[in-house]
Amino acid sequence: MRYEFLEQFTRRMKYVGRYAVLLRQSMNRQLWKQYGFESGDEQINLLFAVLLYIMEQSLKDENCTVDDIGAFIDDLNTSYFQKPVGYDECRNLADFIINVILSNEGQRMSFEGYDFDTLSKQDISVSYVNNKIVYMDGDVRRTSYYLTEDGYNLVLSTLEIEDNLKLTVHEMIFELHLKKQSYDKAVNDIRSVFQLLQIQLRKIQEAMVRIRRNALCYSVDEYRKILNENLDTISETKEKFTAYRRQVRDRTRELEQMNLNLSSLTPKEEKTLSNLRLIDGYLGRALEELDRHESFVALAVRHTSGPEVQIAHRGISQDQAFPQGIVVAAAGFRRRNELRVADILKRTDHHLLHVAGASGRIGAATGRLKRGQEQCGKNRDDRYDDQKFD
Repeated sequence: MRYEFLEQFTRRMKYVGRYAVLLRQSMNRQLWKQYGFESGDEQINLLFAVLLYIMEQSLKDENCTVDDIGAFIDDLNTSYFQKPVGYDECRNLADFIINVILSNEGQRMSFEGYDFDTLSKQDISVSYVNNKIVYMDGDVRRTSYYLTEDGYNLVLSTLEIEDNLKLTVHEMIFELHLKKQSYDKAVNDIRSVFQLLQIQLRKIQEAMVRIRRNALCYSVDEYRKILNENLDTISETKEKFTAYRRQVRDRTRELEQMNLNLSSLTPKEEKTLSNLRLIDGYLGRALEELDRHESFVALAVRHTSGPEVQIAHRGISQDQAFPQGIVVAAAGFRRRNELRVADILKRTDHHLLHVAGASGRIGAATGRLKRGQEQCGKNRDDRYDDQKFD
């Protein structure tokens, strides 16, 4: 049985392999512990800090020798890690990271990924750093290190390529394949676009839920601006997806009309028609998701109408609570609470009046009961006197 979602699996394993090989190279190395880096978490943190430093030096077109990396590690250790090591040990640690972990002492590194198309294993080569000879201080020959393509892709995948950028890239590729009528490729593209779109929309919704649950010192105007930006993004995406769907449906009608006129389609045209219907299905699901989230965001925008609210956070200043200036909008939350409180007060007043009325009625009933008891006592005494007289 063939699974479409396993297509390009080897390419996925290329990305996975960069992480897997790095972990394999780093694990169970006793030298880490000699310098005080006991846990795997600390080791990975330092590894990626070094990779980022190498990338930064490369981007600035500056040399990056083992001495430079050792000085960087020494500075990190002094400020953050605070291990009982000096510059010499940090320089040795830099040499270990570069030549043993990232370069495997000059030996080739690889990861074995399975190819479900060819039913075979693929040997995927992985390389993180390369080096070049530079001359410093005139004629001093040194080795300077820089990231390879794998190294750059590994580092960039940790932050710089955000999901929204991934979505944009996949969408551009999808649009290109759609124009070229490469519908078999466009099916894979729209599947990826739909998955990334779901992730993005889910993130928007989760962020808004967190905002409503944490009514902390936030400018309503700023929150409203964020919501409106999300709303604009969703609307623009809807317009583009609607245009894509219109284009796909036009082409589908052409093929269906051709099928009616000629009674049959070639195998290639039948495959094209099948792919177009798949693309139309994904676009339809995407538009449904966009509609649902557009309504959700639009409702949140309406809830922000009203006076700006500032809610103290247990006496802690905004800068103390959120150093990055993060604040949370609470207008809708407060507005609903105000209405709820007003309703409670109204009902409380009603209940108080009801209780007061009930108290009056109880007092009147008590008086009637007392007079009744007195009358009953008098009647009993009268009967007693009559019997005595007889």
